[in-house]
Amino acid sequence: MGTIDLAKVPVRDANELIRKYGSAGENVTIVNPDARHHIGVGLIDPITVHVQGSAGYFCAGLTDGARFEVDNNVGWGLGDNIYSGSVVVRGNAGAIAGVGIRGAELVVHGNIGSRAGQVMKEGTLVCGGNANFMAGYMMYGGRIIILGNSGERVGEDMSGGSIFVGGDITSLGSDAEQTDLDSDEQDSILEFLDRYSLRHRGKFKKIVNAGKKLRYGTAERQMRSLPFFGFSGNSKYWNAKVQ
Repeated sequence: MGTIDLAKVPVRDANELIRKYGSAGENVTIVNPDARHHIGVGLIDPITVHVQGSAGYFCAGLTDGARFEVDNNVGWGLGDNIYSGSVVVRGNAGAIAGVGIRGAELVVHGNIGSRAGQVMKEGTLVCGGNANFMAGYMMYGGRIIILGNSGERVGEDMSGGSIFVGGDITSLGSDAEQTDLDSDEQDSILEFLDRYSLRHRGKFKKIVNAGKKLRYGTAERQMRSLPFFGFSGNSKYWNAKVQ
């Protein structure tokens, strides 16, 4: 177990230390975080990072497989583009929590700011309190679970995924609609909440894309060959760094 004091170590150096601990398979405790930005960015090892206090912008961003625990609040962009792993925040989160996530589990016990889950692709984002406006803005997949009220224009311009609201739906966003909730979905949500020691009584309301304003009814015609998936070797299009 490693301990990093952000009152003494700059965040850039601290993140390098976190990655070194990650390579060694050691968990890390962050003390005196004082809401500093970018804590834990770029970690790709399955260790636990415990932030004893509040974190600033983009905490746990661009990570893969790690587990983050934050005792208090976080700022904007929590878990920006996480691939896998989890983040648990005991307080509130600022705007665009869970932006672009691709498979992780983000659990905020308090309230979340505006545009939570913006352009998320996969994974689960949970708000234990109330959401602010446009939760699920332009989301492509995954699910958002809001135990409290939805905030205004929930699901604005979403094209995929599902939003579940335990409280009141303040207003629906453009091309979003409320639909029926399957019992299996309700059970799956309650099972997920139980794993993170969250409770909810009552049935959730489900919000999905209505499909009335989608602009592309068919797949776009491929204009050039991009033979990267399953590809091993040289390519004129994909440079060496990308490969």
